[in-house]
Amino acid sequence: MNETSFRSLIIERSSTLHLCDGLLIISNQDSIKEIPLGQISSLIITTSSVSVTAALLAEMMKNNISVIVCDEKRLPVGVMHTVGNNYVSAGRIIRQTRWNSECQDEVWSAIVRMKIKNSISVLLFFDKEIEAKCLERHLSKLEIGDWTNREAICAKIYFQALFGRDFNRNIPSDINAALNYGYAILASHISRFLAGGGYCPALGIHHHSQNNYWNLTYDLIEPFRFIVDKFVYERVGFEFDRTIKNGLIELGEAKIKYGKRRCTVNYAMDCFCNDVLKSLDSRRSNIKEVSMLCETE
Repeated sequence: MNETSFRSLIIERSSTLHLCDGLLIISNQDSIKEIPLGQISSLIITTSSVSVTAALLAEMMKNNISVIVCDEKRLPVGVMHTVGNNYVSAGRIIRQTRWNSECQDEVWSAIVRMKIKNSISVLLFFDKEIEAKCLERHLSKLEIGDWTNREAICAKIYFQALFGRDFNRNIPSDINAALNYGYAILASHISRFLAGGGYCPALGIHHHSQNNYWNLTYDLIEPFRFIVDKFVYERVGFEFDRTIKNGLIELGEAKIKYGKRRCTVNYAMDCFCNDVLKSLDSRRSNIKEVSMLCETE
C-alpha cells in the first residue's frame, strides 16, 4: 500500500461544479479552477448555493471520491460514496455476514484498547495526570468484547477532563460542532476505503444499529478520534469558522504512528482498516497499534 497524498476540497461559496476532460471545473463570479479528479479524495459542500452536474457526480463515484453535504449550520448531514463497482463486492459482503463472533470480540477489544490508550496519551500531553490514571485503571479491567462498557465510561471521563465537568456531547456548542466536523472527515475517508474494497459499512463489528448505515465505519474510527480531540482542545474558546474547518480537513496529512511506522493519518487509517478486515476475514488477528507521536519522533 503506497502512501499517496490526496486533497480534500471544501466549497464554501456560490459555485457551479462540472466535469470536463477528467477535470473538476469550479466556476464562480471571480474565477474558474481546474482540478484533476485523480488528486481528490473528498469534496465537502458547505453551502446550499452550489450546482453540481450529474455527470460530475457519476465520474466522482467511479473514482471513489466521497461527496459530503452540509446543512445550514455547515455541519455534515450526508455522504455519497461509490457502490457496486467492485467485482468482489458481493463476495466480501457475504464474508462479512459470516465473520466469527469470537474474532469480532477480540478485534473490538483491540480497538477499544487503542482508543483508551490514545485518550490517556492526550490527557498526559495536557498534564491531566489524575484523569489519565483513572483511565489506566479502567483499561486494566478491559475484557474481551468490552462487555463492561469501559469504552463509554472512559469517554465520559476523558471529555469532561478536557472540556469541563458540565460538558455534554449532545448539547450544541462550538466544541461539539468542531468535534463532529472532524469526526465526519475521518469517517468519510474510512467509508471511502470500505466502498473501494467492496465492503458494506452497515455491517459492523460492535455497532449493529438498524438505523445507522455506517456501523463499520464508526467501529473503525475509534482509535483515530484522539487526533480531532487534541486539535479541538488546543483551540478551546475559538469560533467554529473557516479556519477551524480547514485545520480539521488538513488533519488527514498530520503525522501519527501505525505500528513502528511514522505516517500520515490518512495512510494509517487505510493500513489499519486493511489489517482489521483481513483479520476478520482470516480469523487471525494481526492489527498494529495506532498511536500519537512523541515530541522526539
